[in-house]
This record gives sequence, C-alpha cells and structure tokens, in this order.
Amino acid sequence: MPIEIKIPAVGESITEVQINEWLKSEGDVVKQDEALAVIDSEKATLDLPAPNAGKLTKILHQAGETVAVGTVVAHMEAEGEAGKSEAAPKPEAKVEAKPAAKVYPPSDLTPQLVKRVHQLYEELGREEVRAVQELEQAEQEMHKDKPQK
Repeated sequence: MPIEIKIPAVGESITEVQINEWLKSEGDVVKQDEALAVIDSEKATLDLPAPNAGKLTKILHQAGETVAVGTVVAHMEAEGEAGKSEAAPKPEAKVEAKPAAKVYPPSDLTPQLVKRVHQLYEELGREEVRAVQELEQAEQEMHKDKPQK
C-alpha cells in the first residue's frame, strides 16, 4: 500500500510551505530519513525526510508549488512492499513525514506557555547583552594595561 508523504508542521504560525526542489525522482530507492525534497517556509528551509526506506513512486506537487501543511505531496512504497499484491495490505498504510524538530500544534499552546516562551527569549536577550558588555569591558582593561608604543 502506498505511504503518503505529507508536509509536516514546521512552526506554530506557519500554514503553508513552498517546495523548493525535489532531491529524489519517481522510482528512486531511498533510505529512511533520507531527504526527499527541500521545503521553504517564511522562517526556515528544511528537508522533507522519507518516513520509511523504500521507493518513491509518485510526486504529486512539483518544485515551486506552494502547499498547505498536512498536504500529501508524494507517495512511496515501503521497502519490500513494491510489487506485492493488494491482497495483503500492510497494517501501517499512512505514515507522515517526521518534522525536523519538535513542533507543538497551536492547540497545545496555552497562553501560559506562550508567555513563558516570551519570558525566556527576553532573558536570553538580556544575557547576551550582559555577555557583550563583559567582553567589551575585559577588552578595554586588557588594552589599558598594555604599554603604548
């Protein structure tokens, strides 16, 4: 049975991506997690990995097309499944592509979680400013002790 290759969720506010280029062609044999395509969102460029080892059988959307998150963009046959009859379907008929990173769907984002993430970003920003100030101060002290030529 064909495995559907879907566009994974790539960020909390991202609803669509552009297929930048297909790295594999129909008929190519691929390993699990091997990059099939490169996709672009407004915030990042990511690889679309193969969910299983097998053969890429059909590309449904071409490079340059913009598609919604969750759209089936290709089909593949799992390794060892190509050429088998439909009489013995594999229990796992649908497998989604794995996202490149842990992504929480918008329904999991509570206002408290969003607020905490913003607090952490602010803290990181303050830490970065402090680190730069300390480096500048250390550099000034280093040059202050150096004799002038």
